[in-house]
This record gives sequence, C-alpha cells and structure tokens, in this order.
Amino acid sequence: MFGPLVLFIFLTVTFRGTCEVPPSAETVELGKAVNLRGVNLLDDFQQRERAIFESLPSKCFLSETKNIQSSRKFFEYYANSKSFYKSLGTQSGLSVSLQSSYTLSATLNVATKSTSSKESKVSGMSLNIVASTKKILVRKGCLLGDESSVTLKEEFVRKLEQLPVTIKKPWLENAWQAYRTFIRNYGSHVVTSVTRGTSFKLMTFAASSKSYSERDFQCSFEEEIRKPVTSCYTRNTRSNELISQLMNEATDYAASIEHTFTAIWDILRSRYDVGSPNHVRAINLENYFIGYLSYGCRLVESGGIKLQKFDRTEGSTENSPRFECSLAKEGCHGEDDCHYKGYPGIWCSCRGSSCVRYKSVDQGGVRKQTAYANNKEDWAWQGCDWYLAGSWCSCYNKNRDWREIVWSLPSRDAAVQGTPNHGAHLKAKDPGQSDPTEMKGKKI
Repeated sequence: MFGPLVLFIFLTVTFRGTCEVPPSAETVELGKAVNLRGVNLLDDFQQRERAIFESLPSKCFLSETKNIQSSRKFFEYYANSKSFYKSLGTQSGLSVSLQSSYTLSATLNVATKSTSSKESKVSGMSLNIVASTKKILVRKGCLLGDESSVTLKEEFVRKLEQLPVTIKKPWLENAWQAYRTFIRNYGSHVVTSVTRGTSFKLMTFAASSKSYSERDFQCSFEEEIRKPVTSCYTRNTRSNELISQLMNEATDYAASIEHTFTAIWDILRSRYDVGSPNHVRAINLENYFIGYLSYGCRLVESGGIKLQKFDRTEGSTENSPRFECSLAKEGCHGEDDCHYKGYPGIWCSCRGSSCVRYKSVDQGGVRKQTAYANNKEDWAWQGCDWYLAGSWCSCYNKNRDWREIVWSLPSRDAAVQGTPNHGAHLKAKDPGQSDPTEMKGKKI
C-alpha cells in the first residue's frame, strides 16, 4: 500500500485574452535568441529573447495552415524526468544531447515548484488541450546565410570575434569565461518556428521514488479539473465548458503556444568557412555547451589526479578542434593508495586520495559514469599487489596514464565522420605519472 498521491500541480492557459497586452506581431519572436538553460519553455519568454539578426524581411517567413489547424485533447505520461525532457525536447526540435537536465530543468523546476534540477526527480502526467491555427517558420536559408540580405547584427559579430579561438586549458572553468558571458548575453538557441493558437495544459507530478501508475495520475485529473482557477474570464472555473470556449476562440485570441529552436553554433558553422576563426569559435561554443555544461564535465581532482577532465582529443587541430570528457583509469595511482590487510586472509587494499573508482549516477533520468577517490572503503587489489609477499603492498597499476573517454562529439567537418569515442581508452597527453616499475614498495 502506498500513501495518498501527493502532487505538484502546474497549470498553463495560453491565449491572447482581452485583459492581456496583444503581441506586436506574429513573427516578432522568429530569429530571436534565447538561453534555453534559463527559460520556462511552457510559458511566455519573449522578454528574455535577444536579437542577433538585423531585421528579417517578410520573404524569410513561411506560414503553414494545412495539417496545422486542429484541436486535440490528449494525456501524456512521464515515467521519470528523462521522459519529460525527451517530450519537451522533441517538441522543441532539440537534439538528444540537449534533452538534458542542464538544458531543460528550468521548465521542470517551475512545473514542480523545485529550486534545483537535483530535486526534480519526478514522474507525472499532463492533460493537453490544444487548438492550433497556424505555424510560422523562418526559411532555413535566411538563418544559415544563403540569403545575402539577412545579416547578423554588427554588435553580435563583434562580441563573437572577441572570443578566444584557442582554449589553452579547456579543463579549467576560467578558460571558458568569455564563452560563458557570450551565452549569458546572447543565448544558446534561435527560435525557428512558432505555432499559434490556444492551449490548456494541466500537469501533475509526484516524487519518482513513489510507485504511482499512469492510471493514478489520470484519476487525479478528475478532481483537479473541477477546481477554480484565476483567469481573465469572468467565470472562475476550469470546467469543460470554459476549456471548450477557450479552444473555440483560438483564431481570435491566438498566442504563441509552441516553439522550435536551432543552436546558435549551427548557424555560425553554416555562415563561416571551415577553418576560419569564427567557424572554430562556433565549434568551441558547441562543445562547451553540450560537453562541458550539459553533459557535465567540470574538472574533478584528488590526490594530484584529474579524476574527470575536459580536454582536446588526440585528433584535434587548431582549425578543427575536438574535445572529450575522460576519467582517470580505475585503481591505484600512488604508493599511498595501497595498504596491507591481514583479515580476513592477507591481501592488499586500494584506498586513498588517488585510488580511482567509477560509479554510475543519475543525471536527470540518464545514467552517467563518474570517477571518485575511493578514500573510505577498502577495495581489494585494483592495481595494488605484493612488493614483498605477505608483508608490503605497492602500486603496480599498469597503463595508469590511460584515460576512459565517456563523452565526445564526432567531427562534422571531416570528409569521413567518426562516431563518439564513448568508452574508448586513450593515453593522456599529460600523464604526470611515473612508471610503476620504478616505484618502491612501502610498508604499511
């Protein structure tokens, strides 16, 4: 038996009512940039948008009504946070690598009234009632540079050209300071389409540690839908009649109810020649956002070892940089990690500030392999072995300067594209470790 279903309730009613300020134009958002990390995609975020293009001419806009005009009512179940991110990311046109807690947690945090993505480990469901009237898109050529009349703002280009081309120590957070400021000022993605209409979205969530079924959430709507809601209408209810009225007024009171995005770095890569400084800056921006920030490859150190490190790959060049996230090899990395143990039996333990051990952690519903210093628990052998049988233990961990690659992006500029080197083993460029055969035993 489980306790009562305790829910976070989140309601959005999107329409341009008479008590709201009408939008200036249907295309005002198109081509504008926003930092997805900091916005709630289920709400109006026009105030957070920034212009990076000079005014887009009317020929850049394409309006679609066929197969768009419709009214739909449907439930959507989220088994966990990952399901929510996937649904929102797919709706927004985001790649799988960006359907993450880093990129989309602001939306989930608002919906669940949480203050951080770590608290938003939830399951839930949404009731969606949507009336779409049209979809307006920006022609791809206008964004990617095929239309000569569409240019980037001079200030935007000037700030872009101030970004460093070569990141000397990419594992250090300060090395990316200029890129972090650039994203904060101009955003990470550009709005490429807007769907107009009206929508009613009621969402319920519960802690994912509770085993509630899809049916449990559906039942919760039966009661919740009858509760009052503050709206611009004089009727203070969210009854089926009000919802029906809202949907019938989709044409007269249409608002932006759905957006799709494209990454700023994709626009820059298309507009600048391969190997040019601005093309390299676009590659840096992409790897910083997706790898360093979204995947989460900030530097982790212990005992003089870089447990987790963001660095250039072996095949990286100045004109086509590539980056990877890697973990130090498991096991002992120094004599202080190896300890003689006499019970039960006689054996060597790996325990210390540079005894590296892996673990899988949850990151927004996705399992991520991380490394930590095993300095609390005795861990049998793991590179530790007898220096003098039955008396001293020493570190003989072979190839300890090799690293486990857990993240990298394939090169999109090469003639033959490779695949990400997840799980590959490469020798570090700066191992900083001595040959284990030269180490002397230590009596513990």
